[in-house]
Amino acid sequence: MALLTAVLGILPLTFHRLVSPRLAGFFSTLPFPLAAVAIPALAVALYAGVAPQAGPKTILIAWFAATLVWMWNCESRATTAFLGAGFVLATALELIAHFTGVALPTAFPNSTIVGCACLGGALFLAVWALFHPLPVRSWANRREAIARLQSPFTGDALQVAGEPGH
Repeated sequence: MALLTAVLGILPLTFHRLVSPRLAGFFSTLPFPLAAVAIPALAVALYAGVAPQAGPKTILIAWFAATLVWMWNCESRATTAFLGAGFVLATALELIAHFTGVALPTAFPNSTIVGCACLGGALFLAVWALFHPLPVRSWANRREAIARLQSPFTGDALQVAGEPGH
C-alpha cells in the first residue's frame, strides 16, 4: 500500500514533465495542477486507498509551481516578481484566514465531479500533446554550435559556460 501511495504521489509531476514540453505558453502550465487533482480523485474512485482530497489550495499551489518553472525555463525577467507576488498572496491568504476565520476550503464540495473534470482535461492535454512533436531546439541553444563560434579579432573560441578550462 505504501508503494502504491508513493507512485500515486509521483504521477502528477511525471505527467507534467512528459506532457508540458509539447504544449505552448499558458497550456504548458496546466498538466501539473490538473493531474494533482485528478490522480487522488481517481485513486478514491478506484478504491486504491485513502487519498487526500484536493481543493482550491492544491490547484493554486500546483499551478504556481508549474508557472514558476515555465517562467524559469523561458528565462523570463518577471520570474522574481512572480515569485514575490506569490509569496505576498500566500501571506495575505494566511493572514486573512487567521484574523477573520475565512479560509479556502480544503476540499471541493463535489470532489468527484471536479476530479473527473480535471481527469478529462488532463486526458485532453495528453492527447493534444501526443500529436504535437517536441519543439526543435535552434542552433543558438546548442552548446556545440556556440563553442565553434570564434572571435574574428583573437581567433579564440567563445567561452561557453560550464566548460572546463575557461
